[in-house]
Amino acid sequence: MKKKIVLLFLILILLIGFFLFVRPQKETILISHKVSDHGYLSIKNGQLVDQNGEIMMLRGVSSHHLYWFGDLYTFDNLKELVDTWNINVFRIAMYTSLEDDGYMKHPEVKETLYQIIDDCIRLDIYVIVDWHILKDNNPLIYEKEAISFFQEISFKYQNVPNLLYEICNEPNGDDVTWSEDIKPYAEKVISVIRKNNINSIILVGTANWSKDLESVRYNLIDDSNVIYVVHSYPEGGIDIVRSGMENAFREKIPVIVSECAATDPTGDSKLYTDFFKEWIAYLEKNHVSWVVWQFSDKFEKSSLLLPKTVMKKKWLEEGMSEEEIENKKYHINDYLSESGKLTKSLILQYTSE
Repeated sequence: MKKKIVLLFLILILLIGFFLFVRPQKETILISHKVSDHGYLSIKNGQLVDQNGEIMMLRGVSSHHLYWFGDLYTFDNLKELVDTWNINVFRIAMYTSLEDDGYMKHPEVKETLYQIIDDCIRLDIYVIVDWHILKDNNPLIYEKEAISFFQEISFKYQNVPNLLYEICNEPNGDDVTWSEDIKPYAEKVISVIRKNNINSIILVGTANWSKDLESVRYNLIDDSNVIYVVHSYPEGGIDIVRSGMENAFREKIPVIVSECAATDPTGDSKLYTDFFKEWIAYLEKNHVSWVVWQFSDKFEKSSLLLPKTVMKKKWLEEGMSEEEIENKKYHINDYLSESGKLTKSLILQYTSE
């Protein structure tokens, strides 16, 4: 009798092992959003659509300043974002002003920009080229340089469906308006891009740090593939943004969120985790594409990676030697901050079945 009990117990253990380790597990299937699947994007009834007229959602992350963090944006790191986060767009923030160590001071940063674009094309994802005005608050300040830049880049990548052009990041200041400054600038830059790329989507920032859609409503740009930019942060005028977006939805004005985060606009507040989850759900419900700020290892809460000095301290506390740390192969998923973990989980949530 005892032998039978023991035999039955062993059979039960084997069955449990089979179901836990041998039986095929249900896999998470990632939705493909590659450029080769969707081609040139366009606007239809106020929505971003692909070459087949199907609604297209862009979900991804933005770089920080190329001059400061350019060494992070390697092919391997971008590939890891594509393979393990399932991003289908990467936004390249090329700061422009002298005060920001931008393109006007370091024109050589354009080579880093081209390298990232080429890597994104190899990875078959979309890429947003962002003329990242900030302290140069009025886009007219460097209008001539912007026209020259977008002439060059749109010619270099003509007939390439991967590229979207964001021509003014965050116009700001009480004296910078849509009608007098931003729209006239945009029309000139757009005309240059259109000579080389008739079909490319062009993103246009709005007044008040890209929060003011109301000024756009009755004064749209005469171009069927322009999409209007808003940036959304907790405690950063989010009510203004939401109100403007609701009006835009009703009037079929296309909108994209090319920057958002779980922190306030300074990038260094606490994490508003619940708010951010609800906000992304709102964007998804309304088919608004979203890009998260910012993929860097800066000492900031909005940074998606922890600084290497923080990770080194952690690994030393865990018993790793200096030599082991020095030789450790860099994988971005080993360095995720709380913002990074949250962002990765949300992108995967909305790109999986």
